[in-house]
Amino acid sequence: MNSYMAHDGDRIDAVVFRAYESLDNFFAVLEANQHLLGKDTLNSGDIVYLPIFETKPKEETKALWS
Repeated sequence: MNSYMAHDGDRIDAVVFRAYESLDNFFAVLEANQHLLGKDTLNSGDIVYLPIFETKPKEETKALWS
């Protein structure tokens, strides 16, 4: 499990998006961070635990027209 030390004003959703480039794992990250529930913004020094998830291969982008 990785972790992130928050800066004043960080939000958990922004930290999750920065770490995983999506919010697909948002609720799993919340579950790993019960100590942060109820906080709208994080304080400097708050630790956000970032579980490691298996990554799915990204689908190849197809052209809209051929």
